[in-house]
Amino acid sequence: MTMKVLLAGNALNTSIHMKNKIITYAACLLGMFSSQAQAGWSTPPGFHSLPRVNFENEPGDDTPRFVRQIRSFGPTGGIIRIKRSSREYHLGRIHVTDNIHIQIERGVRIRQSAQGNVFVMLGDNVSVTGATSGTGSKAVFLAMHRREGVSLRFRAIIAQNGGSNFLMQNFDIIENGSTFAPIEVRDYSNGTVRGIDMAGQGQNGSWGTMQLQGGANVDYFNIDGLGGQTARFEQNFAESFFDDINLRNIRVRYGTTALGISPHNTRNGLIRASLIRSLGAGNCVGINGNGTTATYRRAEVRDVVATFRSNGAQFRNFGADRNTDFTPERFKSRIQRPSNRFGRGASLNCLRIADDSRRWATTTGARHEGFPFEHYNYIDSRGVQRPQPAILTRSLFIEIANQRR
Repeated sequence: MTMKVLLAGNALNTSIHMKNKIITYAACLLGMFSSQAQAGWSTPPGFHSLPRVNFENEPGDDTPRFVRQIRSFGPTGGIIRIKRSSREYHLGRIHVTDNIHIQIERGVRIRQSAQGNVFVMLGDNVSVTGATSGTGSKAVFLAMHRREGVSLRFRAIIAQNGGSNFLMQNFDIIENGSTFAPIEVRDYSNGTVRGIDMAGQGQNGSWGTMQLQGGANVDYFNIDGLGGQTARFEQNFAESFFDDINLRNIRVRYGTTALGISPHNTRNGLIRASLIRSLGAGNCVGINGNGTTATYRRAEVRDVVATFRSNGAQFRNFGADRNTDFTPERFKSRIQRPSNRFGRGASLNCLRIADDSRRWATTTGARHEGFPFEHYNYIDSRGVQRPQPAILTRSLFIEIANQRR
């Protein structure tokens, strides 16, 4: 993995909460200038000598036995290998504390139990990984069985509380039309999330695959989402910020957005993204800030491809969504308006970049595939209609999509 391009200058005043200590942004910068700065996750010292145990399921909820196993390791930590079984595991609210590593064999199916979210990362040097070798399909996380009239909240893995050095990789997620994204990362640093695919009922109104709310020096690679936003960068906490974030090969099928960048209340550092793809989505990339108070120092997005479908794209809060103001009537008339919060219709844009984000967000190499020509110019900047030339070529579309206003 290549060493990151380090962010310099303009240290931000924002601070983050990490392990009950406030670490200023300036201190983070000093750490990144060190020649020892790591790229995402790194194997911690002593990992290969940690004690290892196998865990096999039994009828009923497996959570109590799993929790006891973690506690038995003590502060030095250990490795738990979840063995393949013909039965589903039932796990929930497992706290992954310092130096705990969970390895899941191929073919394992983990069902969210009534305890709630499956794994909650709370420490340093932690990992939840599916096997990369062996026979059978990848490990799978499944949402809890839906009960009539009950809103289903599903988190497969949460990384929160400001730890450092984490890894999530190589598993599938099958969700059940639940609220919340099954992966959440909040204020964790030095991590890697990769090799995750989502299936299930996401196209019927999912919030998406990953909700990301702060972190520094984190890589997100090879994430394939269904419904909602595959990678949603936003902050709902004033102390949270992003810096030195790298994304590559991020995809969405029949959702709202492959990559959404929406700083609500924080000045952030650097984010880089490449190989962003959408199939039948509302937008491939959506970026919006909040004046001068919610920005990035720089957001670089390149190699973006949106593939058009005449229906199946997802729109959140459709009635108030101005992105469809200039959609051709022959597509707008096909939009379905179900009783839930999501509408569905034709793909809209390759890029949607709000005007207040253009000074810090740049895009290169964006293109549509299969979009009708009259649909090309309905892009970008939240309700501002671009000039419509007599013939809108692909090269002219790219020029329009990247122009500064």
